[in-house]
Amino acid sequence: MAILRRMSLICLAILILAAALPAAAAGPYHLRLPDSSQGCDPEALTVVGSIQHYRIKKGDDLLELARDYGLGYSELGVMYRRWDPFLPPAGAEMIVPTLWIVPNNHGNQIIVNTGEMRLYYFINNNTEVYTFPIGMGVLDFRTPQGKFRVIEKKVNPTWHIPKSLQAKYGMAEMPPGEDNPLGEYKLTLSWGD
Repeated sequence: MAILRRMSLICLAILILAAALPAAAAGPYHLRLPDSSQGCDPEALTVVGSIQHYRIKKGDDLLELARDYGLGYSELGVMYRRWDPFLPPAGAEMIVPTLWIVPNNHGNQIIVNTGEMRLYYFINNNTEVYTFPIGMGVLDFRTPQGKFRVIEKKVNPTWHIPKSLQAKYGMAEMPPGEDNPLGEYKLTLSWGD
């Protein structure tokens, strides 16, 4: 049971990673959340960003383009699934989906939308929001749901590999770097609050 709980914590920490470099697409965006949860609020502004266009250049790849626009690979990969992600067709015009519907935060500063694979970070008394792509952990484990607190922040984290995966990777710890699935940042969350 302790191993399953530890794996869940690791998966949750990986889930919360902001996998992209800071980009203009990430915000901050101005917003106005609805005044009440009942009825319509014509003053609410909960759609942020804008659809962008990009012409593929020789040498581009979808992973780097996603990072440049503050997206996760899946946000482009789903739209262009017939393209080779490492050799998209040079000269092709693509739509870059940098328009998001901001979820109601119900007073929380961070909201993770696992279905959308995005993290929303609310600032300035909920009048601005940053949005970042997140990576998902091992898909064999359910993502814990609930209210959590950030208890630790790390830049260039070392990945402490679960025993069940150490044979696969041939090590117990993976140092920071491009092979590390944690990426450049790690947020450790409370679990079971």
